[in-house]
Amino acid sequence: MSKQLDQFVQSSIPEPYTILGCKLHSLSVGHLILMKRFECAFGPDDVNREGTVWDLLVGVAICCRKYNEFLDWYSNIEERDGWITEWLKVLTNEANNNPNWKLMNKFSLFNMYRKEGISVPKYFDEGNHDDDRESGAHWIQNIFTVLMTEMNYSEPEILDMPVAKALSLYFKTLENKGLITLMADWQIDEDERLAAQAEPVKEVKKE
Repeated sequence: MSKQLDQFVQSSIPEPYTILGCKLHSLSVGHLILMKRFECAFGPDDVNREGTVWDLLVGVAICCRKYNEFLDWYSNIEERDGWITEWLKVLTNEANNNPNWKLMNKFSLFNMYRKEGISVPKYFDEGNHDDDRESGAHWIQNIFTVLMTEMNYSEPEILDMPVAKALSLYFKTLENKGLITLMADWQIDEDERLAAQAEPVKEVKKE
């Protein structure tokens, strides 16, 4: 199986995550939009973002639901506040009674979930662009345009689609247009080898 196919399969059926007692859905395009809308620090696509405890709670509350499920839940104030109150009680009890419970581990796990979710296929830019002007559109807007107009996905389908799968479909469409070329396995191996060589050597501190 090729590495590009491996990535596509992994993006279509990613590993499940459970964080702070909540089973998360695959990181979707809609999740990024919701986190951005509700000013969660994890909304931007930097996979190494730092945030507060509140950001983590908001991110998990969003990602354990599908796009429209979250909007419905959020608009139902009684249901929302009741769920949050019970959730915080469970988390507090777990933190107080589990000596291995560490909040920083939850942040690391959530960033790992996001990093695996925002996976871009390796490719070469062929430079076959009719217009070299730089667009101010965000890549999420580009994905929506291509998947809706050229692949006939509906808006709800795109909003709940895993980000990595949406990116894989988007970049394959660009390749079909001759704008990029997805790397072959040996090219990916070489790219990873060069990247490893370029990593700075960590200095060992002498006591």
